[in-house]
Amino acid sequence: MEHLNMSDTPLKTAILQSHPHDLAIFMDFDDCLDKTTVRNLTTEQKEILWDLHRITNGGIIITTNSDGRSVFEMAEMDGFPVISEFSTVFRNIPGMPQYLHSTPDCNAAFNHASRRASEEDLDVKITQSAEVLNQDIPVIKLEKKEMGLALVYGKHEQLKEKSITIAKYAFLKARFSDANFEIDESGKDAVEIKIKKAAKADVIDHLKDHPLLNRKLQLAMGDSGSDFELMQRLGKGIIVGNALDTKDQSNINCFKIAATAEDFTETWTFLRTLRNTYKNRTVLTVTNTTKTALARR
Repeated sequence: MEHLNMSDTPLKTAILQSHPHDLAIFMDFDDCLDKTTVRNLTTEQKEILWDLHRITNGGIIITTNSDGRSVFEMAEMDGFPVISEFSTVFRNIPGMPQYLHSTPDCNAAFNHASRRASEEDLDVKITQSAEVLNQDIPVIKLEKKEMGLALVYGKHEQLKEKSITIAKYAFLKARFSDANFEIDESGKDAVEIKIKKAAKADVIDHLKDHPLLNRKLQLAMGDSGSDFELMQRLGKGIIVGNALDTKDQSNINCFKIAATAEDFTETWTFLRTLRNTYKNRTVLTVTNTTKTALARR
């Protein structure tokens, strides 16, 4: 595995040389396109994503374990393909239902969690702001999802146990089904109520008969353990940042893009290069076709 700014790897070369309709990238958002819990893409970044979406005929899919609504609710992103909440919610994926399961009462869970956090024995400050979460004051960002609830403590790891306590209370009071839902404490920066045993890598099973999985070049792109599991299923991946350095990557065809918790310049350099490569090739093809047609006259 090599960094993007080193010599080209076979996988990077294969991607850049592929026909755009042969490519499917399942691309994480948090700590891959932007820092965790933030949805603030620039105009140029949105243009790159939409250009790639059109050129690849829907082959660029954002995959996030967070609430996918926070992606398409950004200005100018409505309609972009998003698979969210551990591959249980599908939006703008032709041929797929929006929900794979019946939706729980997430409003009730959110309200119960908010009340429990404010009680004297916990006294936890709650926010819905990613900017506040990323500051130094310990807070929990409470996210009402479509298929559950997330208590994101971010860098405030001292709040993990309180997050678990709040999640258990909300789970009970909102009457989540023990048969179908669980409290997941394994996340790197959050405790979540979610569909039981659901995982991002399950997208392979859900899309097994879908045209996306008939494409010649399928890969995942991301930074987390759930992204790595998807890379293992697909056999290929683009690793962003250093969080997966301890994983055994010997059985995956992959390359690495340099990134930090604040800087995703190299991610966008790659996506911009891919977009421009495809665009230039299209222009060249059209030009050559026109010359051939004129020569035959």
